[in-house]
Amino acid sequence: MNISSDRSDYTPTARLAVALASLSMSRETIDIVIDSGSLAVPGDVAGGEGGNLVNVYLTALVVAPVQRRKNEALPNPWEAVAESDSQLVVSNIPRGERRAIGAVHLRVRRPQGLDPAEAWLVFRLTGDVIPHVAKVVGQSTRRPPQTEQFRVYACADWNLTTRIDRRRAKVMNASYLKAC
Repeated sequence: MNISSDRSDYTPTARLAVALASLSMSRETIDIVIDSGSLAVPGDVAGGEGGNLVNVYLTALVVAPVQRRKNEALPNPWEAVAESDSQLVVSNIPRGERRAIGAVHLRVRRPQGLDPAEAWLVFRLTGDVIPHVAKVVGQSTRRPPQTEQFRVYACADWNLTTRIDRRRAKVMNASYLKAC
């Protein structure tokens, strides 16, 4: 099953191929196998905005729906109930480029009482951005740019029973950010 984050002009885009047959749940853990994937960084290699990404980590989250609070202006579409350790998937990727992500195995401790039909997988990518600094003619020394952090989510529209959640899929199709 393919999972991808929302396309953006300023954040990286992730695509992951999760092996559903390999998604297994025991009493204590949920084992997740990502066969392959890619990470693309927006921007123009020749110049312009953007920056290089370094130390990109992938974490699997098991999430459940959140009850909306009455006066909440921007409700969260889900809350994390468990997460895996983070794994380094890309050490460096320049803006304007795409890099392959190899096979990744993640394990999440299964929360007690978890209903697999009411829980989904979300993948969180985090890392650092080294902003692009334009070269100034005649300037030989300058401070190195400060790094900034990024966080991107790629959300599944299927639950942990590996069935498509039609309600969630409909919301994600209409507005990815409302569901992810």
